[in-house]
Amino acid sequence: MPSSLDALHASALPVNGLTAYQAIFELLKIQPRETLLITGAAGGTGTFAVQLAARVGAHVMVTARSEHHPYLQQLGASELIDYTQTDFAEAVHAAHPEGIDALLDCVGGETAARSMQVVRERGRLVSIVDLEQVTPTRHIDTHVLYFRPDGRQLAELTKLVDHGQLTVHLDQVFPLVMAGQAHERLETRHHQGKIVLNVPG
Repeated sequence: MPSSLDALHASALPVNGLTAYQAIFELLKIQPRETLLITGAAGGTGTFAVQLAARVGAHVMVTARSEHHPYLQQLGASELIDYTQTDFAEAVHAAHPEGIDALLDCVGGETAARSMQVVRERGRLVSIVDLEQVTPTRHIDTHVLYFRPDGRQLAELTKLVDHGQLTVHLDQVFPLVMAGQAHERLETRHHQGKIVLNVPG
């Protein structure tokens, strides 16, 4: 557990932190100056992925509602797209007509399918949701990621948190008796960071 965090914040680190770590470093293998788009970036995994990718020097683009843009920019996002106001695929293609290097999909469904349009030939796409609607028409390296426990990686994330290089943000904390309301909040997909249940000790 990071010494700089309380128990509630620490509980938000392992699953989403490891998912982001394994997506950015193992599957997408993000390098400095590469272009990366993260869809649904304001959620638990997305906020970690933005920070990790920006930290290695990638050019990070995100899709999120406009109210989340200031926070994502603070975390390291360079280009911000409000998907409720702008067609994200058209916006990315206009800015990067040659295509982007990599994409982390945190939404799935139609968003994942349309994401294929903006990734360059021989680019990489990872979804943490699904790729059921994706039919690759070009040579793009695609993966669905289900995180795995990894003590070494979690120790690295803990070190980053304690050194002030990785932020853990809680959207809302619900008591266990309000688990239903917590799920309703999650299903809106409008949260910023992690939703946590507080279990009485």
